[in-house]
Amino acid sequence: MRNRISFTRESSKFIAIFYIAHIRHIHLEES
Repeated sequence: MRNRISFTRESSKFIAIFYIAHIRHIHLEES
């Protein structure tokens, strides 16, 4: 169970970075 929580936190971090990069990309294209 502890391992699973750790995996979820790592996944969330990766998703957050990917999401921010995606938002920035859209913002750059709009400018």
